[in-house]
Amino acid sequence: MGYRRLDLGVTGSVAGLAESGSVVLLHGEGRPRMASLAPEVHVALVEVETLERTLAHWAKGHPNAARQTTNLVIVTGPSRTGDIEQQLNLGVHGPRHLHIVLIG
Repeated sequence: MGYRRLDLGVTGSVAGLAESGSVVLLHGEGRPRMASLAPEVHVALVEVETLERTLAHWAKGHPNAARQTTNLVIVTGPSRTGDIEQQLNLGVHGPRHLHIVLIG
């Protein structure tokens, strides 16, 4: 059975990082990785009270986060890659678009 390309994936997040505009995702039961990696468009929901200034601020407050999940991902925009001719390609290894929705 093969995978097909999805149009839209919606995920929750454990934090938003203001300095870089990133979201922190923890994957595991009920939080599949495919929702943030396979679709053309990834919509990440971030609760305002989980916003942190930087990754360092978040990591200091959550020193054991990586031990509590099968996968921890920090997403900062769409997937990007370049080829030998220096042509930038979006969405080769993940979504082409990222939208962050602040809640609260």
